[in-house]
Amino acid sequence: MFAVLATLLVVSAVAGVFIGAVAISPGDVLAALMGQDSTAGTIIRELRLPRVLGAALVGGALAGAGALLQGLLRNPLADPFVTGTSAGASLGAVIAVAAGATATVVPLAAFAGALVAIVLVWRLARLGGRTTVLTVLLAGVVLTSFTGAAVTFILVSSDRLALRLRAVLGWLQGGVSVISWGELAVASLVVLLGIVGAIFVAPRVDAYAFGEETAA
Repeated sequence: MFAVLATLLVVSAVAGVFIGAVAISPGDVLAALMGQDSTAGTIIRELRLPRVLGAALVGGALAGAGALLQGLLRNPLADPFVTGTSAGASLGAVIAVAAGATATVVPLAAFAGALVAIVLVWRLARLGGRTTVLTVLLAGVVLTSFTGAAVTFILVSSDRLALRLRAVLGWLQGGVSVISWGELAVASLVVLLGIVGAIFVAPRVDAYAFGEETAA
């Protein structure tokens, strides 16, 4: 299965580079990848290539986050969307855009929003004195509803966002149609930090899968 998925990823990436709104011959695509300066080169290197790499990076990060959450919560349905992590990231990004942050700062704001969401969900889940999978999931649902309302309020009340509503909504839905190398570099740094953190906590997550007493 892994080999099949890896093959599909490579095929999709190649198709994303060679196929687009503007028809470019395979020879011109290869020349652009080799650094040739031309209109085709600009389209390939500045539009298609960052888009493909960004989609692969984000997809891999979501898969890794989902695997960690499923191991921690011992629930195959757990993912960043159910636990409120993605909602917190969306709120952080929207606040940054509304405040006039640059494109490279927005991913950092989203990362900070995700961290705050994780802390809030954990604190909410512990209000009863004992943290269970059910309380974590319920806290995630509550936080997701709250952040969704906050995002909607900011979108309709910010004049700055009103001019970029379509782009912001596309970003919130996971769109990578417009992504620069600077944004990709920042996102890669955030994902790298997440990978390092995941490596350190993986043994404890594996132990937790056998029960709280074993993990303790």
